[in-house]
Amino acid sequence: MLDVLYIALLSYICGSIPSGLILGLVLNKGDIRNSGSGNIGATNAVRVGGKFFGLLVFILDFLKAFIPTSIVAYYYKDSFYTSISALSIIGHIFPIWLKFKGGKGVATSFGYIAAINFYIFLLTLSIWVAIFLKTRISSIASLLSIISPVIISLFYEDMYIFTSCISIAALVYCKHISNIMRLTSGKEWRF
Repeated sequence: MLDVLYIALLSYICGSIPSGLILGLVLNKGDIRNSGSGNIGATNAVRVGGKFFGLLVFILDFLKAFIPTSIVAYYYKDSFYTSISALSIIGHIFPIWLKFKGGKGVATSFGYIAAINFYIFLLTLSIWVAIFLKTRISSIASLLSIISPVIISLFYEDMYIFTSCISIAALVYCKHISNIMRLTSGKEWRF
């Protein structure tokens, strides 16, 4: 039981590190919450500081889930414990340091997926890239690509991984409600 609590706490703390905010201040981009969408994630980082800045934020947000999940998967080799490390995504979305107002969870979700199965991650990323190149809309690429791990995990017959993937997708969709509303009205921001 203590192992579960340690994994949950450390994963959440890892995920709650506000990479976009810290990097923005370090690189003199300012507080990115005061510009663009006000989000601390990679998409807003691109709006505020350009593609390279956005890529750095994406990588750091990705690693916040990839590192703890990889460590847990290596030491425990059990999908139950591994699925608990998905709390890094909760940390990113609801960081304790920022009054629980964080990012939308896409990059951290990708990091978690890459740690549990790199092939599923490659497929998910490929879908994201293909949709983004076609539409130039990050939110629609995120919303459609995040469904693929749910569908694929059905075939693995692993309840814990499937549950974590469907929970992640639900969270990402909830965090994108404003984007969905803009998409339906044709007002979503394009790159």
